[in-house]
Amino acid sequence: MAETGTINAAADICMVSPVAVGHALGELDRALGTPLTNRVRAKGVSLTPAGETVAEQARKILQDVAQLPLLIDAQSTTIGRTVRIGAFASLSASTIPPLITHFRKSHPETEIHFIEGDYDVLTAALSAGEIDMFLAQRNQLRPGVQALPIRRLKPYILMSTDHLLAAETDISFHQLHNEDFIRLGLSPARQHMTAILEEHGLKDRIRWTSDSIETVKELVGSGLGISLLYSYNQHFHTISGKKLSSVPIRDIGRENFTVVCIPDNIDPSPATLAVVDFFRSEAEQILPVGGLIHEQVSDHNVIRLAP
Repeated sequence: MAETGTINAAADICMVSPVAVGHALGELDRALGTPLTNRVRAKGVSLTPAGETVAEQARKILQDVAQLPLLIDAQSTTIGRTVRIGAFASLSASTIPPLITHFRKSHPETEIHFIEGDYDVLTAALSAGEIDMFLAQRNQLRPGVQALPIRRLKPYILMSTDHLLAAETDISFHQLHNEDFIRLGLSPARQHMTAILEEHGLKDRIRWTSDSIETVKELVGSGLGISLLYSYNQHFHTISGKKLSSVPIRDIGRENFTVVCIPDNIDPSPATLAVVDFFRSEAEQILPVGGLIHEQVSDHNVIRLAP
């Protein structure tokens, strides 16, 4: 009822009658000795201050209950039969297929299930116990998760091979003030690129935005602009096979890397560690990052946002 705002809607979700919901609310009021709701005919139901407190505690209890399977998995010494993982759409193409292939060879008894979504979708799924972990980037993290770093991501400017700066070993933002930028529209890459360009006075140079990385690369390959992206791979081609140039950008102060995120109150499970070990197997060494708390858990560095 706290989520729906009406008794009828709450009854529909619970598949009981509105009378039963009203009776249950009355029982709660009597048990706690204070009214939890304000009921006004034709205006629905609102929570009293006491009701808001109870609703918040109930949400926490439900979240803890949803995470019980993850707590059990963390105590296990074996990988379960199913590993559920989430990823941003901008990451899934380069991470999920090789992960599934690896697990089919090394852990054939384990099935990989995955979902794609933005940060809010994935953190909600993690809190609800619908996924065991999700892949993200360090620069996208918010409090509430802990993360195991797996691959360092380097910033590159993507441009056509006939661009005047394509042969440079590295470049600076001050060389790009006359360039048109093509932005990946997927969240949170969109917000991250916008913030970086704004820091360097280049936000107004964003000419096009696309939710498709392939469209971004095609626009770049056609000489219509340049793009900024973090990657552990410096070799890029358009979907039509045209090679692109990627030049390191030297004046970005934000270090970034791919991470595996799990709930902040749960130790990494064998499944989590198996996923991390796979992604780290061909990755360069992860170095300490300033502003983060590092601790050793099962020989894996775990990072949490500093309070």
